Parts: sequence; structure tokens; C-alpha cells
Amino acid sequence: MIVDENNLIFEFNQGNRYAFATIYENLYAGVFYYAKSLTPTNAADLTADAFHKLWEMKQTFKSIGGIKSWLTTVVHNAYLNSIKTSRSRKEIMVDFTDNVLRGEINWWDDEEQTKLRNAFLKLLEEGINRLPSERREICQLAFLQKMNNLKIAELLKTNERKIRYEKSKILAFLKEFLEKGAAIMAILASLLS
Repeated sequence: MIVDENNLIFEFNQGNRYAFATIYENLYAGVFYYAKSLTPTNAADLTADAFHKLWEMKQTFKSIGGIKSWLTTVVHNAYLNSIKTSRSRKEIMVDFTDNVLRGEINWWDDEEQTKLRNAFLKLLEEGINRLPSERREICQLAFLQKMNNLKIAELLKTNERKIRYEKSKILAFLKEFLEKGAAIMAILASLLS
């Protein structure tokens, strides 16, 4: 059994399977529990894939700490990739809704996502049109004209606290409206595809 870390790393870099087994035995539980904290159902697969990649990259490591950090990063990235590929249209629309309502719009490039964006914008416009006139005006001033609460309050001859309250109600309404609309859009999209 190899106990000295420098020797263990050297042997591992050379392709020694016993060195790999020692590293595996020492690090597996920690990597697995990290993966399990991300996704209980796929933790074993993520961990196995990470160790498989570790073996393929064996010549590049210089310390056990570096290996542990690398394994954790591989598991984390694999988890994020699995989320990206398994997301439904509804999830994409809900995230997009959150981004739009927070002012963090990321416009997409591919044709399908452009269609989703256009459908979303139509839905957003419909939601805004369903707001009572005073809230619709606040929405216009705050989100389209980018006015701050104080300026809106002065313009509408009210106080800033009321504007904050109305904006929170607007955002809550639009988020709920858009999420319901996204669910309907996802159902229609699945029927059409």
C-alpha cells in the first residue's frame, strides 16, 4: 500500500492501478456525498464518471488536494450540464420570466429559443394589459422608462412607499401570469412537436 502522498501521486501519474485504488478509496465517499447533495438520484453516476475522467487525466495531477478539488468540480459541472439538457420548456420560460422581471434578459440565438422569446414577449404584453390602469402606468414608468420610485411618486403625486408596494404587486402578478402562460405554452408545444 502506498502511503506517502508524493509517492502516491507519482505512481498514479505513471498509471499504477493500486495508486488509483488508494485515491479512490480515500476520496470516493466525499465526492459521492457532494454529488448526493446536488442530485440524490444521479449521485452514483456522477461520481463514477468523475473517477473515470480522473483516470483518463492521471498524468496532470500534483496533489491529493488538487485531485479532490478537480473531482468536485467535475461532479458540479456534470450536474449543471444534466440540468441544462433536461429542462422543460416551462422551466426555461419560468427562468426567463424571472430574468425579465429582474431586468436580466439574456436574448437567445437559436431559432427555437427565439420563438420562445417572441411568445414570451406577447404573453408579457398581455399580462401588462391586464393590469389595472394605475399599475400599468407604474409598470411603464418603472420598467420601460427606467424611472426610480421617487420620480414615479412625484409624477403620480403619491409617496415612494406606495410605488414600491405597487411594483411588488405588479411583479407578483406578472410572474404568476407568465408562469401559467408558460405552462400552457409548454403543453401546446408538446402537442405540436
